[in-house]
Amino acid sequence: MNPYLEIIRPHNGLMAALAVLVAGFILTGSFSPQMFYGALVVFFVASVGFILNDYFDYEIDKINEPKRPLPSGRMKKNTAIAYTIALTIPALAIAQQYLNIYCVGIAVLNIFLEFIYAWKLKRVALVGNLIVSWLVASTFVFGGLIFVVPLAAEMDIIWILAALSFLSNLGREIYGDVEDFVGDKTVGAKTLPVILGKKKSSAFASLTIIAAVLLSALPYYLGIFGIKYLCIVALADLMFLYSLTRDPRGTQKWTRIAMFVALVAFVAGSL
Repeated sequence: MNPYLEIIRPHNGLMAALAVLVAGFILTGSFSPQMFYGALVVFFVASVGFILNDYFDYEIDKINEPKRPLPSGRMKKNTAIAYTIALTIPALAIAQQYLNIYCVGIAVLNIFLEFIYAWKLKRVALVGNLIVSWLVASTFVFGGLIFVVPLAAEMDIIWILAALSFLSNLGREIYGDVEDFVGDKTVGAKTLPVILGKKKSSAFASLTIIAAVLLSALPYYLGIFGIKYLCIVALADLMFLYSLTRDPRGTQKWTRIAMFVALVAFVAGSL
């Protein structure tokens, strides 16, 4: 793959952009140019985060991910910094020109969090996991805030979706740290598995995923969504629970699939 594409993880960026479209559709029942501007901003911001992650992970990726663009030598570190700037400027410009102050604020906050996470906090036990989980959940919040203010009643369903995303992604992130245990311990990273051990960390991660499963029924019981939502989200819940029977890599794979099915459930519920 072209290193400029590979380093930004386009499939992850597209998922983040999709979250904006889903949130906007849930609120409005249609698609608008603003939603696509928002999706583009989120794609750029997510891409910045992945580049920064690889830039600061250069040494550890020589152990864990030696084929990535930077440790493999297919991209220079200075080029990565220039690439980050080239994506940040249009992201903020589009948010300022076509969206609103709430969206600009989240974009600025998330770029800052991506930087501080990659630089200092990624391997601080739980803190890094919480930051990444917010970054994922905030894509839905971003999409909702394109149209309504934070405390508006219409935002309630978006906050629930964001919370579900936050909890499931938190578990997924911790399982990722379990998978990277050897490399992280080698470089002295203070991740949750390094501090607590893999067994306790996996148990905590499982609890967050189970909490997401329990939360997923809330829109139905509150009367926000109907039976279509409940049937589809039940499938996502089964996938979440199945993921807990797999090894750390399998858990990450199945939680990703389950999160996508949960998105489909929210869209179906809004129809």
